[in-house]
Amino acid sequence: MNLFKLFAASALLSGSAFAEIERTEIYYQIAAGTEKSGVASEKYFAKLAWGTAVHDKCLAEVELRAQKLLQRSNTNQKVAGYVSDEDLDIRNATVNCMFDDWELVLGKQQVTWGQSDYFRVLDTINPLDTREHLLAYMDDLEEARLPLTMLNLSRILEDGDFQFLIIPDVKSTLLPINRSEFDNLSISGIENNFNLPNDFTLKNTSLASRLRFFLGEWDVGLYSYYGWDFDPKPEQLNESNEALTLYRKKLFGVSLSRPLGVWVFRSDIAWQPDSQVSSSQGTLEVDRLSMLAGFDYALDTLSFSFQYANFHQLNASKNHAINRRYEQGSVSVSKYFLAERLFIQNDLILEKHRGKLSQLNKFNISYKLRENMGISGGLINYFGSKNSALGQFKNNSRIYFKLDFSF
Repeated sequence: MNLFKLFAASALLSGSAFAEIERTEIYYQIAAGTEKSGVASEKYFAKLAWGTAVHDKCLAEVELRAQKLLQRSNTNQKVAGYVSDEDLDIRNATVNCMFDDWELVLGKQQVTWGQSDYFRVLDTINPLDTREHLLAYMDDLEEARLPLTMLNLSRILEDGDFQFLIIPDVKSTLLPINRSEFDNLSISGIENNFNLPNDFTLKNTSLASRLRFFLGEWDVGLYSYYGWDFDPKPEQLNESNEALTLYRKKLFGVSLSRPLGVWVFRSDIAWQPDSQVSSSQGTLEVDRLSMLAGFDYALDTLSFSFQYANFHQLNASKNHAINRRYEQGSVSVSKYFLAERLFIQNDLILEKHRGKLSQLNKFNISYKLRENMGISGGLINYFGSKNSALGQFKNNSRIYFKLDFSF
């Protein structure tokens, strides 16, 4: 699939498949490596969204996305080789109905939980596309999530709301393209051999609920989830065959937020009993406690955000080679100029694993050429030792350019 085919598919859908087009978006992005010469990646992207009333109380929405991703291979050849992946997927296909205080959303969709950005303490309903590592998070987390088919039922309360989810769909985190620079599995010798539940059955169904309410100025959320940990773990099937397997997960959590003058405080806390983690001795069962706190500041066209997250793997023996505690942090600063046509933003992510600190920094400049067209570019750098969480991707540091428009 090339860029012409993406444009053609979008135009065909716009012209014949649907009568009421809400929007079509197309963008092209190219990134050039800064530590390893040559083009690091290319990305072609087309999206079509449509919606129409199907009843006086119901709205149908569909969003399609075609995408081609070309990435540099992780081989050490002097002339860079490339690997690619392409997909045409349904990002959203729902019927949304309102009945008095009830809202029902049925179909393929995303659900966002919690108060955090980047660090998924409570936002764990949908798996992620990690083919571009953290880059997909920073550009648009909504584009990084993988939609799931579910029944999403909400009740509006006097001072909040209650949400209940039934999710028969099961998907794994979408791992990096095989042999790409972000593919650690091929580097370690593990191939992408999946052992996943892939059928819609009651046995595989996930259940989740959220109660949100206000206590004075506090916005409080209570969460529970019984479903799947979408990050697959290596499992030794026999002496010569290893597979990536999904395990069940239980989660109980609390989110808090409130204004503090010109600041906003937000926090997520999650408890995961009997969680599966990988170690040199195989997959172990531990209890996991995750905590996040953040502060946001916004004044006119200037925004500032800070987050700190702490993750604990509890009740594991010291003899088990696992990371029993790790920390993450982020700092984001952004500002608009020229009547909000020019936007400058810098995002810094820090991770501390096994005592090693590593960083990812993204500097971005965007300019709106016209209402439906924009250009952007910037610099993405990984820092840290080669065996650190983010420093291992040093050769993936890059400069990038993106053009996007909608019609």
